[in-house]
Amino acid sequence: MLPKNIINPEKKDKVEGTVFHLFYPDIHTSILFDKDLSVPIIYGNKNIVMTWIKKLDELIHVTEDTKIRIYSYILDGQSGYRRIDTYNGPISQVGKYIRRY
Repeated sequence: MLPKNIINPEKKDKVEGTVFHLFYPDIHTSILFDKDLSVPIIYGNKNIVMTWIKKLDELIHVTEDTKIRIYSYILDGQSGYRRIDTYNGPISQVGKYIRRY
C-alpha cells in the first residue's frame, strides 16, 4: 500500500507528460496521476496534494512556464467519477485555478 502524503517512490523522477488527472474520492482526500492511471504520483490529504501540484515543475524537471493540463474528477456516489474541471495553463498559475473541493 502506498503511504499517504508523500511522493510515490515508484514515480519519483519518473513522472511522464504534461497531462495529469486529479481525483477527489472524498472531501479530505486527493489523488494525482500522470498518464499512467494505474500508479498514483501522490495521494492523501488534499492540501498536501495541492502543494505538490504547485511544484510539478520539480517533479517533471521543467520550468514554471511549462503548460500543463489537469483534469479534475469528483466521486459521484451514483455513477462513479465524473469530470468537473480542466486546467490548461502554466504551472506557475495552477494554484489560482484549481478548485478546492
